[in-house]
Amino acid sequence: MCGFAGTINLNGLDPNKNIEKIMQDALERLHPRGPDQQGKWADKNSYFVHARLSIIDTSERGKQPMKKYNRVLIYNGEIYNFRDLRKKLINSGYDFSSSSDCEVLLAGWDKWG
Repeated sequence: MCGFAGTINLNGLDPNKNIEKIMQDALERLHPRGPDQQGKWADKNSYFVHARLSIIDTSERGKQPMKKYNRVLIYNGEIYNFRDLRKKLINSGYDFSSSSDCEVLLAGWDKWG
């Protein structure tokens, strides 16, 4: 089972609060939930970490946080019909670099909102 943690401040993250250390500590605590890969993503308002247990796509291409279509996704779950959705999205012109249901979710979000 994957694990993730994050923080959001719409007024902007305070760089004086040592957010990098706080989030690295959170990521280390999540290691038992996701020992296969670790990832981080941050902007001026948010910071997220993800510890991945690779199940569907065990390659680096399935690593999270995943960014595509000007969106970023951290996801823990499974889309059971993602292969059918992937076929529909490919027929609509979408390309995939992984076999991850996470990438299908990003493409579906882009296409269908």
